[in-house]
Amino acid sequence: MIKWLQNYLISWGQTEIQADIITRTMFCLVLLLAVWLVYLVFKGPFLRLLERLVVETTTKIKWDDVLLQEHFFHRIISFLPVLLLYQGIPQVLKDTTFETPARTLLAMLLVILGMLIVDSLINTARTIYDTRVISKKIPISPFVQVLKIFLYFITLILLASMLLNKSPLFLISGLGAITAVLLLVFKDTLMGFVAGIQLISNRMIGKGDWISMPSYGADGDVKEITLATVKVENWDKTITTIPTYALISESFKNWKNMTNSGGRRIKRSIHIDMSCIKFCDKEMLERFSEIHRLKDFLNTKIRDIEKHNQTLIDAHSSVVDLRNMTNIGVLRYYILHYLKEDPKIHKESKEWTFMVRQLPPRENGLPLEIYVFSNDVKWVNYENLMSDIFDHILAVIPLFDLRVFQNPTGSDFRHWLPAPGTSSTAPRFFPV
Repeated sequence: MIKWLQNYLISWGQTEIQADIITRTMFCLVLLLAVWLVYLVFKGPFLRLLERLVVETTTKIKWDDVLLQEHFFHRIISFLPVLLLYQGIPQVLKDTTFETPARTLLAMLLVILGMLIVDSLINTARTIYDTRVISKKIPISPFVQVLKIFLYFITLILLASMLLNKSPLFLISGLGAITAVLLLVFKDTLMGFVAGIQLISNRMIGKGDWISMPSYGADGDVKEITLATVKVENWDKTITTIPTYALISESFKNWKNMTNSGGRRIKRSIHIDMSCIKFCDKEMLERFSEIHRLKDFLNTKIRDIEKHNQTLIDAHSSVVDLRNMTNIGVLRYYILHYLKEDPKIHKESKEWTFMVRQLPPRENGLPLEIYVFSNDVKWVNYENLMSDIFDHILAVIPLFDLRVFQNPTGSDFRHWLPAPGTSSTAPRFFPV
């Protein structure tokens, strides 16, 4: 066709060179116009019809929706015109100086568009995987990023080989000389990749896990695990970015097992003023017996103590020689019985520790520690339960002739004035 048109122009008086230039220019314009029309058809009516089918078609996995979201169809439509040009332009420019540059340029453009298509497929696979339950246990974001880096690296090698007109193997063989430089440049990436493999293979962390890492100020849910970083959304809605390799080299706490176990520990102490701890006398025991939770316990305990003390009583016996109950011991049993009645507390078993214990006395009193597990692991419900428990305990402590230890405040000293007839520096004081 090109030869026929050239001969026709020559017959009209054009020179051979002029006929060749006019013919090839006309065919190039026609080819470009045809490719442009094909692109408009696919980009317009065809793509709109495809989008409508994707939206209206209901599938279980919705992979077609993800392909549309990741611009897969747009990139395919962009790839087709360039492919047509790659097939047609070299034929039009055959045996000219423009043939090789045009073929090289179009080939490079095809490689770039092909890379973008593969990138869309990778993003689609990752998006579909993230909708599965297993993605929370085994995230694949680090592997996807490594795959993308490899894809970009191969693309650059192919582009460079086309520009230099060399084999890709020739360029790859020359990379050995700059391996050390690449290791330095991609040090964090390589460390993050290795750390990501260890984190995922050992299931140390997953998307949605609650982790605490005080050294980085992180305390919240894991939102994203990438090749180089792990993003944590803290409870105050700030974002902390942690290097992936830091989760391997340093210590962090993962609360996932607590969430899955169905129990959350309550471990908190109340400090009792030790000056008010004493033996229970008859009047105190009678008063405590009026408390329903203590009635059966005290009746049984009093009988056991009286039976034991009968063997010890003599003329020289004192209160310290005999077995007696203390007000703090009765309080401890009361708290135990109170917690056992709470349906939101796990009862004592091999899996759940249930106790109220005394810790070693300190300068701020005797710590009485509650150590139980809530069966509701949600933070708000857990805090409300713990507050309710200690609200009640703090309110009943005075009924056992006990006081909670508290450092004196300014309001305590304000109620004391110097004694009459003394200077303001005198040590004698009396209450108002």
